Amino acid sequence: VHWCFMTIKKISLPQLDRLLDRGARLYDMRDAVAFRDGTLQKAQHLVLRRISELFKLPKGTHIILFGTGYNDPEVVSAINYLERYGYLNIYNLGSKEGK
Repeated sequence: VHWCFMTIKKISLPQLDRLLDRGARLYDMRDAVAFRDGTLQKAQHLVLRRISELFKLPKGTHIILFGTGYNDPEVVSAINYLERYGYLNIYNLGSKEGK
């Protein structure tokens, strides 16, 4: 297995608002219970096994992911997959609190 070690672009909550205003897509990668119990406005739920659903988005789409923190393995894996498929505007919010 060849792993691409990318520089993960971390963003803050104020940056999130600016990107969303410009049409970015926001995905919550926490488990279904955490998502149901509360997420960020405009966030859609995404599980890693369904990452291929994002491949229909144009390559220039700004994609923002968050989970339980910046090192959430689901988020890091999703970023890796997306970059391998040519998506370069990917951001890691960390958690819904922006940490």
